[in-house]
Amino acid sequence: AFEEWNEWLLGILWLHGMIYLVEVCSRLIYQPNGWMLFIHHTIWFVLLYIAAQARSVFAIKLDFILDAYVNAEAGLFLALLFRRYSTNLKLRIRSTVFGAGIFLITRFPQIGMLLHLFIVSADRMWSGGTRDRAIFVVAIVFSTFLVGLQFYSLTIYINFYKSDLKMLRTHVSAGKKVGNDVEEMRDTTYMTTSALGEFDATDGAAGSAVERYTIRRGGTRRSSYDGEDSSSVEQSGASIDVDVDVYEA
Repeated sequence: AFEEWNEWLLGILWLHGMIYLVEVCSRLIYQPNGWMLFIHHTIWFVLLYIAAQARSVFAIKLDFILDAYVNAEAGLFLALLFRRYSTNLKLRIRSTVFGAGIFLITRFPQIGMLLHLFIVSADRMWSGGTRDRAIFVVAIVFSTFLVGLQFYSLTIYINFYKSDLKMLRTHVSAGKKVGNDVEEMRDTTYMTTSALGEFDATDGAAGSAVERYTIRRGGTRRSSYDGEDSSSVEQSGASIDVDVDVYEA
């Protein structure tokens, strides 16, 4: 006999199933290639339908094991939220590591509970008739596929982590380069000012020149003009121009 408490458990599962249905329909609207999400939810609904239609206690236990560990996906949704709306790369990297780490750790007790259920129920389900054997085989195949999809989904977050880490290293490297360029410009300006003092103390200024330093993200451009002669060395990048007058003896 199908006990009354199992009816309540089925009701809870169907309630969660409605949330799943809303999620998959809404996400497929702006994510047409979300085949993995669609397959994942479809398989879960098939297992839920088997539990409700066959009134199988084994199927309900299976659904609850799979459904309970969905809560561990909260960290992954948080990581996606930060990735979409935050420009803080360190925050995005930490949230990805935290979410993926919790999700990975919880897969192992889930697998342990599934194996225990299959081993304990094997004799009873296999000797229970054609229907029970069919439910048992479908449960093994679909559960294996679902767990495989869960591990495959981690590769998406690994790619997120690598992408954000690469961007962070690029920004840090660019910041150090700009800092070095600024220090180089300051040192050169100091040396030019010292030379100017020496010229004024001896023969005075006999000519003039302008040295322009352009601070760039990718380097420094220095252009020197002296009468009709000119020379320049350039590198690419956004720039800020600073002119320094130099008087030559």
